[in-house]
Amino acid sequence: MTINGNVVQAALAASVWGVAVPAAAAAAGPESTIPLTRPGVSALSHSVGFAANGTKTVVWAQIGGTPPYPAEGQSVQVARISKRSKLVWQGRGSKRKRVRVTSNVVTGVPFPAASGKTVREVASATTPAGVTLVAWIERESATGKTSVLGSLVNPGNRKGRTFRIAPNGTVAASLRVGASPSGAAWVVWRTNDGSNSWLEGARVSPSGAVSATKALSDTNRSVFEPGLAVRSDGSAQLVWRDSTGVLPAVRSVSVSARGTVGSTVVLNDASRPVISGPAIALAGRGTTAVAWAEWTGSSSVLRVARLAASGRRGSTVNVTGDGEPSYPSIGVDSGNTATVAWRALKKLPKDGPEVERVRTMRLGPRGTKGAIVEVGPSSGETLGSDSTPPALIVSANGVSTLAWSVVKPGDVPNIVYLRAVKLRANGRIAAAANLVPARNPDLSHLPSIGAGSNGTAAVAYLQRDITGNPWALKFVAWP
Repeated sequence: MTINGNVVQAALAASVWGVAVPAAAAAAGPESTIPLTRPGVSALSHSVGFAANGTKTVVWAQIGGTPPYPAEGQSVQVARISKRSKLVWQGRGSKRKRVRVTSNVVTGVPFPAASGKTVREVASATTPAGVTLVAWIERESATGKTSVLGSLVNPGNRKGRTFRIAPNGTVAASLRVGASPSGAAWVVWRTNDGSNSWLEGARVSPSGAVSATKALSDTNRSVFEPGLAVRSDGSAQLVWRDSTGVLPAVRSVSVSARGTVGSTVVLNDASRPVISGPAIALAGRGTTAVAWAEWTGSSSVLRVARLAASGRRGSTVNVTGDGEPSYPSIGVDSGNTATVAWRALKKLPKDGPEVERVRTMRLGPRGTKGAIVEVGPSSGETLGSDSTPPALIVSANGVSTLAWSVVKPGDVPNIVYLRAVKLRANGRIAAAANLVPARNPDLSHLPSIGAGSNGTAAVAYLQRDITGNPWALKFVAWP
């Protein structure tokens, strides 16, 4: 069926890319797509946040001008998407009646880069009250020096002062932002001295006060793919892939609300190299769940570790070794049940090609494994080649939403579409949708995703046509 212009695979005996979906399990489809960038400008990195009242916040870096577009932005943009409801008269004569109509209202706040400077990356975190901490890496065009800046945007979409989180001259990349429900936040990035790389960060208070920058991992190693989770007390759990030496490893450290850095813990099997990940999600009572893939010598295996609120390593579960899993993402609901999603190879008939799939599994609080659910793509299609995990968000009620890019068969090269699946709290597929209708000859990729506690999800993604026009940023909500 088609809902708001989006194709939803939810009919009786329909196939969600090879997985049967009963009609009774169907969920409502996505709402209409909302363009967030105006014609002639292009978006870069972006993130999505949710307030408790359902207002969504999208933050992105934006550039203008004519192609070819640079890899850095000229401004940071913040958009709030909220619902507005009003009564209107519809019909004529005796059938005339008042009907409540709900529409989306989009308001925006810009943070232009200073003269002679550009924006390299942007990240954000939104509290349940609707306060958004926005952080970005700013680069001096003449010298190449970078710094980390930030600002708070209140629920009414009024921006506060811009403050400096890391001084000019800081080498910064892989920016991460996390906040507690009260607004106590951490901003973390990867830095290097030309030989080694490590994680640095600073605390940001709910009022915007910034602590001194400090090293959060060993400074004599090689750090990649950092992950950040911030607990309700303002403490943080960090994970990263350490490529120092022969065997890459997953390491983790807990940092107190006052900035005291704990002991580093190795999470993977020390005899096996880590090939992708880690991904981290906050769980109940300050615990966290971490997912990664490691190589056994003949194939890969996906593993998930639970960490105590102190950062101490708890149980580790071998999720699966079937299909050479890689690029995991993870989320945890209010009952402490985790949902993990990953890319995997599906072996086709003898002498046939290997095709990447997206699969999921639910893990109970004590490590009980559910069934593997294959959610796509359909036969003959392939995943997008951006080598990123499927975007995953898990709501407090256990409903999960995933999004990923896919190349459809028969298309000219590099035409990429965006698909999404919603899973019920029992892990079964509720509905699936093409967020970008198949008739559009577009390239769509790099989704970011957020969700409310009731299972409502919001996806932002980049899209452009095959002629090379700007990367437009678009947004769609899925109740």
